[in-house]
Amino acid sequence: NITGVYVPLMLGVTSSILPGEQTGLLGSSQFEPRLFAQALATIKPESLVLTPALLLALIHIAKQQPSLVGSLKFVAVGGARVSSQLINTAHALNIPAFEGYGLSECGSV
Repeated sequence: NITGVYVPLMLGVTSSILPGEQTGLLGSSQFEPRLFAQALATIKPESLVLTPALLLALIHIAKQQPSLVGSLKFVAVGGARVSSQLINTAHALNIPAFEGYGLSECGSV
């Protein structure tokens, strides 16, 4: 993961990689938004790398608790095509989301 791991390491900043059970990712098809929100509140990330489905979850969280996205400076969205409507909705909620979808053979976002 170039954006999530290599770039922060090259810049000398901290990357927080939490176990799935602390972030709400509980398996290939299970997600607990409450745990994701708790992780956001605890870590206060400046950047995230998400799939479109996780961006949608972040949008729902931001609608309920706008302060949880206040630390974000950059959100890369990849893994699948993301609609401009989803990106625009994120921007309206002060989520700095940007599509980074591309071929995995060329390197991951």
